Amino acid sequence: MDKLPRTINTGRLTLRPFELADVEARLAYCSDEVWARYFPIPQPYTRCDAEKFIAQRQIDVWGQDPSWWAADLDSSIIGHVGLWPDLLNRQAELGYAIARDRWGSGFATEAASAVIDAVLSLTDLDRVFARADVRNSASRRVLEKLGMSPAGEVSGQRIVRGHRIDEFFYAVTRHEWAAIARSRDSTASPRT
Repeated sequence: MDKLPRTINTGRLTLRPFELADVEARLAYCSDEVWARYFPIPQPYTRCDAEKFIAQRQIDVWGQDPSWWAADLDSSIIGHVGLWPDLLNRQAELGYAIARDRWGSGFATEAASAVIDAVLSLTDLDRVFARADVRNSASRRVLEKLGMSPAGEVSGQRIVRGHRIDEFFYAVTRHEWAAIARSRDSTASPRT
């Protein structure tokens, strides 16, 4: 996992480690109740919550503890991508979130794709999986756009705001990801 890059550049984003200066931006998108309805984070989300999150990111052991990238668009944080490695089983769980005012612009797909690509091409992990609240159709669409396959539904998987919720699981293996990349490359229109 030491080959996992701390900074990943995509077409529009820079995925980078969180910095202390990101507290206000983190607070802004996490305190949006509509945005947070599927996330097990405190509501109301306070400045103290944002500071604790950022402080924890400063002491995480990169590639062993969860690895987090701030999604930076033009020097402003619009969300994040998290990766929870399971080295024993050679897989990692992927999570992502984009600020509500940026929904519908493809940023979640772009950021998640870049992290999946880094994991499956640069590390010895050979599977990435993600889960989505069954009510969160937008997140499920992102996972499907990425080419991840449904791996099943689990009832009562997590507790969010005191209620048990059901989740869909999705996964992609290194072999499947390579085929997805080849397919994208073959359908991309040539630039002139």
